[in-house]
Amino acid sequence: MNGQNLSPKIARALHEFGDAAPPPPSVEDVRSHQPSAPRRRIAVSLAAAALVAAGVVGTVAVTGRDVAAPASERAVEVHHSRYRVSWTADLACETPIDNPATFDTVIIDTWSDREGRRWRNQATYPDGSTHDLILQGSAIYPTAQFERGRRLDSNLGCVGPNGEPFILVAGPGLFFSLTLAPELGPDERPFVRLYDDWGTLVDAHAADSLGRPSQQWEQRTSGTAGYGSVADHPVIQVTTWWVDAVDATTVTERTYINNVQTLGTAMQTQTLLFDETITAADDLFATNGYQALGPTPRPDAPSGGPDTTGSATGSPFDNGAALIVYVKPGATAEQVDLIRNAILQASIVAETELRYLDVPASIVEAQRIYADDPATWALFDESTIPTMFQFFPADRSTFDSQEWRSELLALPNVFQVTAPTDDQSDRIPVVLGESPESVPAPSTPGPDTSVAAECVGDDLDIAHEPTDWRQPENESWFRNGCLVRIDVITDQPGPDHCGWGTARVVIFGSPLGARFVGGPTNQYVRDPANVLGQRFDVGFDGDIDLPPIATNTGYYTDTEELWTVPGEDEFIYLVLYGRVERWPSGESPVCD
Repeated sequence: MNGQNLSPKIARALHEFGDAAPPPPSVEDVRSHQPSAPRRRIAVSLAAAALVAAGVVGTVAVTGRDVAAPASERAVEVHHSRYRVSWTADLACETPIDNPATFDTVIIDTWSDREGRRWRNQATYPDGSTHDLILQGSAIYPTAQFERGRRLDSNLGCVGPNGEPFILVAGPGLFFSLTLAPELGPDERPFVRLYDDWGTLVDAHAADSLGRPSQQWEQRTSGTAGYGSVADHPVIQVTTWWVDAVDATTVTERTYINNVQTLGTAMQTQTLLFDETITAADDLFATNGYQALGPTPRPDAPSGGPDTTGSATGSPFDNGAALIVYVKPGATAEQVDLIRNAILQASIVAETELRYLDVPASIVEAQRIYADDPATWALFDESTIPTMFQFFPADRSTFDSQEWRSELLALPNVFQVTAPTDDQSDRIPVVLGESPESVPAPSTPGPDTSVAAECVGDDLDIAHEPTDWRQPENESWFRNGCLVRIDVITDQPGPDHCGWGTARVVIFGSPLGARFVGGPTNQYVRDPANVLGQRFDVGFDGDIDLPPIATNTGYYTDTEELWTVPGEDEFIYLVLYGRVERWPSGESPVCD
């Protein structure tokens, strides 16, 4: 794929707790076991910091203070895992980052006392030095944490013309675990997204680099990045997980590839070497000689239901907002940052004029607005609530709420843009239904219907598309930088309540580009695990050579291009970075 074929949508590394992307790790003394489409006005710089694994935040070292915890002879059952983390890069830039501590491999041991809610990480560097981290109370929001030793950094990347560093890949950061699920308490799971929340199943019968039978999951994002505020380099990022084929929980390996056009490619590989359950002395978690760090508070989600005593219904615009951008439920912190950076970089409003309501705040807002509508309120929880950006322009007389709608809607994970004058603007959107047929007429505004002057064509006439079809779970398709009508290409996952969430179905008219309502349709299915039970896995190929006579249709998502073979309806070809998938045609079953 060349620069002219890259999607205009904007991407950023998804680095967060859990099985998301380069993780949070580190710790000391290892035991002997171990396609650029037409220019759009919104562009986002992929900050170097985004390429470093996000981890425990808000910690403050208590300088010069040792915290002593008395040792104990008590023995405890501990889960012990050892990982190898390595990273490489093939850089094309003139000035690579000069890091005097450069190394390319670290060994990390993790000990988990799940009953006592204690964790210890230990990183051992090639020079023999170590760094330890002990967490208490929680592996992701510890109530106390302690550090010993020096954490070494090793970054691979480039230096810009004004001395700005651009990190393509870095060594592991704070607390590290490839498999967080067993470490979580029941009240912590809503705050963490795992491999199957981020990725798509590519191969149900794969093997990791050590030959262990695995399921292979993958996530791909694309966009632009650059030095400082200039985002002029196309980027494709790929995260791949290998998950134990038996327990479908243990991540045995994860790779993260960051390809930045003209700068090069970097990769981090995290491999589970072994894990075991051992009996260890309680003083494995003693904090003698450690430095205390501040806790990481967990955001509190509101409890209970709404006030049903008849309080007045409010509106998201009660605080004077001039525009609200609704973000798809489940968007990560990094994806939210991407949207924020896009808004600010386009100078739609200043940073002080933009307010973001995260999941807990959005739930509180929904509870206020639907106070007299408990049935609607009951539809919201941490996984279904859309979060929101609220705009408060200083000069409302010159602010045009219609000007940016199309470009805001085209940003990844944005599914609705609402102004105070829109119909039903006083309602937070509720995502209902699994498919267009099951979605009732919306009680909220549909997708943006303002069309840029260059978006001309029957397939791009979104102003007259069926407004009750487009839902957050639908994949957006584009042509020439313009959003394609939902009744020209519909792309949706299988319904989760039937266990079909890993499948994906694309429907379009015949010929491609025609609306399929009332006319012939073509349907293609991606189901490598055969969850639909129709043997679509037989015709699917996750890594195939593109037929020489295949042609680019001009339609694309943020990570894929649609190619077909003229005169052939049996398969379509999705061209991704580094490989091609073949999807078979066929009718997907109906979920009862």
